[in-house]
Amino acid sequence: MSDPVIHNLVDAQFVDKYRHCLDHGWFQEDRTGVGTYATHAAVMRFDCQFGQMPIISLRGILPEKFQHEMHWFVSGNTNIKYLRDNKVGIWDSWFIKGTDKYDEPRIRRRTCQQRIDLSCTTLENTEAIQKFIERRIEISGIGGPERLSLLPGRSSKQVTYSNLADADIHEIHKFLDQFGVARVYEFWDAVEGDTLTTQERIELAIQTGKVYMVVPFLHGFHPGGGREPYEYLDFKHPNIASNFGFDRDQVDGFNHILDYSGIPRRRNVPKRLSLKRRLARLSKNREHEWSRIIGAIMMGEDDPAETKTVPVVVFRNGKFEDDILNNAQVERVEKLLDFFGINAWPLLEADIGAGGYGAQWRKWQDWQVVSNADNAVPSFSDYIKQGYLKWGEIQPEFTTLGHSVMHRSIDQLQNCIDTLRTNPDDRRIIVTAHNPGRTWQAALPPCHLYFQFTSQVLTMAQRVKLLKYKHRDDVELPQGGAGSVDEYLDKQDIPRRGLNCFVLLRSSDLPLGAVFNVAQYAYLLHMVAHVTNHAPMELVTVGVNAHIYLNQVDAIKELIWRDSDGDFDARMVINGKFDNIDDIKFSDVEITGYTHGPFMDIPVAV
Repeated sequence: MSDPVIHNLVDAQFVDKYRHCLDHGWFQEDRTGVGTYATHAAVMRFDCQFGQMPIISLRGILPEKFQHEMHWFVSGNTNIKYLRDNKVGIWDSWFIKGTDKYDEPRIRRRTCQQRIDLSCTTLENTEAIQKFIERRIEISGIGGPERLSLLPGRSSKQVTYSNLADADIHEIHKFLDQFGVARVYEFWDAVEGDTLTTQERIELAIQTGKVYMVVPFLHGFHPGGGREPYEYLDFKHPNIASNFGFDRDQVDGFNHILDYSGIPRRRNVPKRLSLKRRLARLSKNREHEWSRIIGAIMMGEDDPAETKTVPVVVFRNGKFEDDILNNAQVERVEKLLDFFGINAWPLLEADIGAGGYGAQWRKWQDWQVVSNADNAVPSFSDYIKQGYLKWGEIQPEFTTLGHSVMHRSIDQLQNCIDTLRTNPDDRRIIVTAHNPGRTWQAALPPCHLYFQFTSQVLTMAQRVKLLKYKHRDDVELPQGGAGSVDEYLDKQDIPRRGLNCFVLLRSSDLPLGAVFNVAQYAYLLHMVAHVTNHAPMELVTVGVNAHIYLNQVDAIKELIWRDSDGDFDARMVINGKFDNIDDIKFSDVEITGYTHGPFMDIPVAV
């Protein structure tokens, strides 16, 4: 096999780290149970001048994934709803238990009256239900608080039964089971931007053959009711008036009826997760649950009548491995997952915790206990000057001298931006996500835990190169010496300083995490440079524990023998002029010139 052709330095550095890790890495156990080949301090350097973006091209990745994640970090938010809304699932497996909410149906129990109404769709059904209720009343004779009304399907005559006991209602419920109207029903509330109108819901009921459930409820409704019409509806039914205006209460009533009939209020009703995706929510450290699941899979393993068609990944013999299940096995496993409380619906939102990236970058919580003594150093007033506010006091016993509890919230990222504007030669332009007092409050303690900006003065030659890139070489510099050229470059909005970024990662998953981290910190470098009037220069990353998981080895061995894309020229363009980094949105940024090889499925270790 001939050596692969590597056309760009981005791919070359990743291939170099992959080869080194496979050839010289040591085996290491890890929290996921998968195992890794690990190396120490993997250093990579990337040129980010002229908008360059260091995105791997040996395989395809979706830039919008790392873009949205970085905007999420910058926002200071720790709830993954923004990511979920933008179809980014990077954090779906790491969140604080109990903060997760799912796009699952709400369950409601139908009353006996509601089930009767939905069952009385024909005169035959109505007469059968009427006879059963009357016979039940005759047999029971107990009496109770319940009241039921019977509206025959093809008659305007209403029959009402009073004083029904709980035992009567229970027996009537059992009788109604034969008409196919379940005692409980699922429905989805409407969500913003995805709401069906009442008319659309009626038409959906017609399309699905459920309009017959609605018709009995409409007897007795008088369109408009003498009040101002709220909505005009057409039930497209011979016995129902069409295109009449109904008041708001009536429309609300129709919508509740449609709920009972199983008609959703949303256009896009979510589907249950596949068994494979649902099992992925069960972490490897839940050994008891996995042992029961493996036992359920082994039951009927050799049954020749069952065809295996459902692919899954299970944790067996200390590692994750592929398997294929038959329908009987699937049913048993699904029931176990229900019992274990593993949700079967798409994740809507969850929180990664107060120790997560956004909270530490933008809202680092700083608490101090300060002596109230007059001669205390630092003094109480010193804390006030640093932005602290007094939250309370601690009064020790047997003494009149107490302590004040002081607090401030630190926006590390904004502090970096302000320093780059006012004191760019400072060597402390740093953001750290590692907060020892908060790591226990993070679903996953930050991996890329530290980054630092370094500003440098650009030479005239470097500034001229920036000008030529901006105008695609079509420039003519003024005569008259360096002062005239600098003044001309200033008028052309060419920065006088360049910006570098250094990133430290305590743990770096080379095939997956490192690829995203490199691209997204280059993305951040470009944004910070933009709002501080710098030119992006160089990104340097150091992965302290840089590793490849054992279940990624085969994919990486294939990847390092690929030729890289010869047309690769990924660049980042920010459309518009922004002074505030929070004002730069995903829609304001373009990634151009990104070409790549085939996409590759590389497993993530949870």
